[in-house]
Amino acid sequence: MNIILKEEENCTLLTITDIRIDSSISEEYKNKLVSCLKNKPIIVDFKKLEFIDSSGLSAFIYFYKQGKAKNITIRFINISDKVMSILKMTGLTKIFEIYDNLDEALVNLS
Repeated sequence: MNIILKEEENCTLLTITDIRIDSSISEEYKNKLVSCLKNKPIIVDFKKLEFIDSSGLSAFIYFYKQGKAKNITIRFINISDKVMSILKMTGLTKIFEIYDNLDEALVNLS
C-alpha cells in the first residue's frame, strides 16, 4: 500500500501510487485513509491507479462516509478511464466529488 500524504495550506493531498487496489490491501487502505481525516478538506489523486475491485471501492466508500460524517470535504482527481468506468457502473460517480485535476478540485474548497 502506497499513499503519499502532503499537507497543503488549505487541504491534505493524498496521492495513490499503487496501480491496483484489491482485497489484499483494501483493509490497509481503509485504515490509512480514515486516519487522514483531520479538520481540513482532502483531495485524493488517483493518477497511477489502473484497477480497483469491490473491496477497494468499499474502502473508499467507507472513507467518504466517515469524512461526510465529520463534515470534511473529500474530492477525487485524475481518475483513469478504466477506474472511471467502474465508478460509473457502480453509480459512485453520483456520490463522490470527482474532478479532472487539482486546480479544478481546489475551486471553492471548504
